[in-house]
Amino acid sequence: MPLRHGTRKDPSPEAFFRSGAGRRVGDQSAAQLLEQLKLERARLKATRDALMDPHIMLEAVRDEGGAVVDFVFADANDSAIVYNHSTREALIGARLLSLLPGLVRSGVFKSYVRTVETGQPLMQDDSTYFNEIWGSERHCDVRAIKVGDGLSYTWRDVPNGPN
Repeated sequence: MPLRHGTRKDPSPEAFFRSGAGRRVGDQSAAQLLEQLKLERARLKATRDALMDPHIMLEAVRDEGGAVVDFVFADANDSAIVYNHSTREALIGARLLSLLPGLVRSGVFKSYVRTVETGQPLMQDDSTYFNEIWGSERHCDVRAIKVGDGLSYTWRDVPNGPN
């Protein structure tokens, strides 16, 4: 059964303007809007990269029936790369469940899917999970919100569980 993730053929701002959709909006030309969009993306990237906590963007992988069966790492800040003992090249594009298969058994994966399907933010304090990457149980405060057909996800280790 083929799997798919994402629905955009080319999500770049340049593709949007090449399509003719952004020829002129109000008093701004397509070139001005493109420059504004590039600046906003640069600001967002700088903000994510400056975060001390890990942050990732996950894109849903759906089966032919439309059910979420996995997520793909679409982006990650440097803190997330380090936390996951990875490189950007290895993490981006990787399947979430290939790295952390225990998410299904623990029920954590189901909460991610619920957030994507309902749009209800995910907020968990002292979420406990055996992390296969670390080879140990981790206690984390977790926040995730739906973005498109995926999640913006951040977490923070809680040393030794709750105080």
